[in-house]
Amino acid sequence: MKKQLFSNLSLAALAVTGGLMFASMSGCKDDTTPPVVTLNGDSEVDVMLGDSYDDEGATATDDKDGDVTASITSDFDDVVDFDMADEYTVTYTAMDDAMNSGTATRMVNVYIAAENLDGIWYVSYDACQDTAWQWSSTASVSGIDDTKLIFADFGGYTGLNVTATIDNKTMTIASQIIGDYTILGNGTIAKDGKSIDYSYSITYNPDSSSDSCSGTMELQ
Repeated sequence: MKKQLFSNLSLAALAVTGGLMFASMSGCKDDTTPPVVTLNGDSEVDVMLGDSYDDEGATATDDKDGDVTASITSDFDDVVDFDMADEYTVTYTAMDDAMNSGTATRMVNVYIAAENLDGIWYVSYDACQDTAWQWSSTASVSGIDDTKLIFADFGGYTGLNVTATIDNKTMTIASQIIGDYTILGNGTIAKDGKSIDYSYSITYNPDSSSDSCSGTMELQ
């Protein structure tokens, strides 16, 4: 009789304990809503190559736990490189007590401006049809338009001061007549702003003979 009573009590205790555990677990499972993460500042930021940006961070709220801003982690320091032009996605992650995670993202666009390219450029090998040579050019930002760069003695031609438009990693040399030359070309700027792979065509006036040239410019 005592054994049966003990057994019944044990089963009852297990049932109560199990019910409490189930209720507790059910309560946790009921919270499946992640926190809402809100950015401080703009969702997209433009930063010139070599500059910096003070991350404004984010805030987070949860429907059950309230303010969970303190739980936010960010990969900003690991993702963004201000010395390389690129588009970087920064992710902010918040966690509530039930381990639900919410995120928000910010795009940081590191871009190349004409002023990043100020200086002396050197070409060790310029291929123009059957001829190749070395040349250097001093580049400076136009005083009229800060998106334009003026290359003095471009291509090694004295007095050929070529105007190029800089749009992040793209250089465009619109068709222009300068003295006895007509020139047209383009280039791709490296992410670090230290080199430009270019190509251009040059026509010699008035006989209209021409060359197609290409090479790599390196910032000294």
